[in-house]
Amino acid sequence: MVTNIDPASSMKLLSSFKALLQHNGRALLLLLLLSFIFSCAFNVYAYDVMEKFGPGMGIVGFVSGWGMCFAFLVLMYSLHWVCLMLYLWGSSLFLFMITWFLRTSGLELNDEVVASVMETKPQEIFIYLNAVSIPLALATGAVCYVLARWIAGTYSVPRRERAALFALAAAAVVCLNIVWYRGLPYNVLLPAAMQEEVFSQASKFPMHSYKKVGTMIKDYYEITTRVLQELDGLKDPAELASTCGEAEPVTLLIHFGEALRADHLPFNGYERNTMPLLSRLPGIISFPKVASYATATRESTLGALSDATVEGRKLHYSGFMSLFNKHGFSTNAVLLPSGSVHDMPAYRLLKDTRNIVQIPEDEIYDVMNSLPYIFNILEQGRDQRLVLYVNNLGSHPAYYYREKNKVFLPDERNMVFPTMFPKQNIVNAYDNTILQNDEFIYSIIEKLKDRNAVYFYCSDHGQSLGERGNYTQNGSMDIPEQRYVACFVWFSDLFRKTHPDMVRNLEANAERLPMISHDYFFHTVIALGSISSQVVDPGLNLCSPCVRPFTGDVPAFPEYDRQLEEMRKRLSTKDEMPVAGK
Repeated sequence: MVTNIDPASSMKLLSSFKALLQHNGRALLLLLLLSFIFSCAFNVYAYDVMEKFGPGMGIVGFVSGWGMCFAFLVLMYSLHWVCLMLYLWGSSLFLFMITWFLRTSGLELNDEVVASVMETKPQEIFIYLNAVSIPLALATGAVCYVLARWIAGTYSVPRRERAALFALAAAAVVCLNIVWYRGLPYNVLLPAAMQEEVFSQASKFPMHSYKKVGTMIKDYYEITTRVLQELDGLKDPAELASTCGEAEPVTLLIHFGEALRADHLPFNGYERNTMPLLSRLPGIISFPKVASYATATRESTLGALSDATVEGRKLHYSGFMSLFNKHGFSTNAVLLPSGSVHDMPAYRLLKDTRNIVQIPEDEIYDVMNSLPYIFNILEQGRDQRLVLYVNNLGSHPAYYYREKNKVFLPDERNMVFPTMFPKQNIVNAYDNTILQNDEFIYSIIEKLKDRNAVYFYCSDHGQSLGERGNYTQNGSMDIPEQRYVACFVWFSDLFRKTHPDMVRNLEANAERLPMISHDYFFHTVIALGSISSQVVDPGLNLCSPCVRPFTGDVPAFPEYDRQLEEMRKRLSTKDEMPVAGK
């Protein structure tokens, strides 16, 4: 059956679009210009495509981003000027502040970044609201308000044409999304071998990031739910045969810190004494080369608190707290707050801890605020066999420290736009956080000096401070500043006296082993409690003479190697430790 097209209807439709263009042509041209500016200014990943695959592919990227931006602008314009204003403002903030932040920090919109955002606490967001970001956001909003009102007031959309304009813009958005979903035009213009890499670059275009972010958020919840199910199904190490050789009261303080780089410690040859208080203590055992399980807290904590290895990435047992419970220890933890079941799934490995204290959200940035909770637990467990696990923000951005620890100057804590400031200012702020961590750890050790006690510190990951254009951490396993983490042990005199073999082995292993990793954390913690268990691998127990070196892949860090070599030379001539603030 053939359907005849009514010429009158066709003419009416053409007349409608003609009227639409007559009444709104200038507004559409203005929106076209705005979308071009947006695409050129913020479509930064198109430059990557142009650099890698030539100007032709870059132009395709710009045009595609331009088309999508224009379609959305027209869609908002057809609804109401308020919608246009909000879209302009939201796009400006997202495209400029977020995309530019990712770009200048050396970060990429990937699963780890999305997971970190999903687990960001309100207080973290507030810290990023500062003298740069707030005025910029307000100024951007004011410009968008004036622009949207002017466009809508000068080029208003008659009601009879608003539906047609909306339909046209909506159709354009749908069509452009279909084009991008199908991989056009790259799957026509490029050979198959190049398409995957170009698709990877093209999918980062800001105009299309909303789709990628939506997919990543969905994946985040699905993957985290699956991880939680796997954690709940792990075997309990307490069910294995085990014995405990510790009959007297003992305190094991296990501190899994945040973002502390190995190369910024004075024990490892750093030119500054960022830990002047701990440097006074004799017998600090530092492991200078420790590879993290991952460069994101949620992943590295999983590795450290379980028997998983960097190479194997497989968990078998559900943490060490049940073993300590089995042998009569008082098990305690002082943790950062967890907002939901999806937030920090690694905390499931601490589920057997009998006393868990979560630091209030308004106290998490100043590490000194958690001392009363820690001191209270230590006092109550003075005459017990006690294990206390501590996790706090430490040197995690945004950097926080008290005025008395503001030693290295000038400092800059603004991590929203780190490239706006000299790199050394960021480094100074980071080093000041270590000074505050030094005070925090020393305050606890002062409480432990007269006990049978050990303090075992290890960081979850490192931190980029502008090296090769990178800041913070981005989930990459190939950046040495993010992989090499601080790790050291302190023993009280009484513990040294009652556990001479254990201390001797740890000292020897710190000298002998060229590299270790988070693989050793789980096994060493159990051994520090004098617990012998089938779950402990002697080759990963730093208290054992049979421990083997880590042989997994880790990025080279030549600058740090030179620092360690210079430290060895200084120690051979008995040079003194550098002075804090120099």
